Amino acid sequence: MLNSCVIRLVIMLLLCQLCALPIHAQETLEGKYFPKIDELLDAGQCERAQRLYNVYKETSNRTNRDREKRIDECLNGIKDTLQSTLTFTVNGERFTMVYVPGGTFMMGAQKTNSSQPNYDPYAFGFESPVHSVTVDGFYMGKYEVTQRLWKAVMGYNPSYFKGDNLPVEQVSWDDAREFIEELNRQTGRTFRLPTEAEWEYAARGGESTSLYNGENITIIGSLNSPNLDRLAWYGGNCGQDYTRSAGCDEANGFDISGWDEKQYNDSRGGTHPVGAKQPNAFGLYDMLGNVREWCSDYYGPYGSGSKRDPEGPSTGSGRVFRGGCWGDYALRCRVPNRYSYAPSSRDNYLGFRLVFVP
Repeated sequence: MLNSCVIRLVIMLLLCQLCALPIHAQETLEGKYFPKIDELLDAGQCERAQRLYNVYKETSNRTNRDREKRIDECLNGIKDTLQSTLTFTVNGERFTMVYVPGGTFMMGAQKTNSSQPNYDPYAFGFESPVHSVTVDGFYMGKYEVTQRLWKAVMGYNPSYFKGDNLPVEQVSWDDAREFIEELNRQTGRTFRLPTEAEWEYAARGGESTSLYNGENITIIGSLNSPNLDRLAWYGGNCGQDYTRSAGCDEANGFDISGWDEKQYNDSRGGTHPVGAKQPNAFGLYDMLGNVREWCSDYYGPYGSGSKRDPEGPSTGSGRVFRGGCWGDYALRCRVPNRYSYAPSSRDNYLGFRLVFVP
């Protein structure tokens, strides 16, 4: 009889412990996640808070109405206020940043299967494999950094083609970083170069095609692409309206008379004032032409796995640049195209644009 009572008592104690265990575990998980979620929400980092809350839900198999409500309000606030732009001023020069909402996209291109994502018959092998990438929201320069802005910050103009509203060029990756450090010092902000993933996500504007208008590029000749013509200054159209009155450096125009297969039969060309071609869905201009744009990453081959906010290899010899330029072949002005140069390289087709995260 005594042994039976003891056994029953032990069973009851075990059941009580088993019942209490989820409550204790729940409190532990809340203590682990909720303070950090609240901290992120207070800082306005809504997407990071939502991502951490999703981890909590998956781990605990529970929800929390208060956090969900705060996250929804925070995200809705972003939708209401961050779809617009931010305008900054440095030494009297104003420049505009466009909000790019975070999301997941397929990065890269492939030409082996037209029924699979990011099919592009002109894809290069180094643009593969196509892989899933998620990025948080950020602000990106509406335009490439102009010579006017560079001069306001640095006090000189390194560009070959001269014009206040032309993109600054002949700047190396090192030069761009020096400019950003000085800009941050003068404004008290934290501007930076985009990562390669941020650049491609922003350039696509929600599209999976090789051009950001929802079309794959059409190439009639190496310097002849009618549907690229509407979006970018490249080797086939860089001589169009290349006049001083249009803001171009007519005196220093590059001799393009010998270039074959041009879309237009012009004799001189170069960079054009920013913002003259059609923007993408995010409101960003010149992502595919005018000047190539430095990214922060070292260059390296893509992996096949999904990634979140990738920053590229930790070491390397070359830095990534993206987008085509005024002298490029049409196929180099596709969204997924990628190359690299030594960080000290300068040329009259190398520039950059800014990213800012509040």
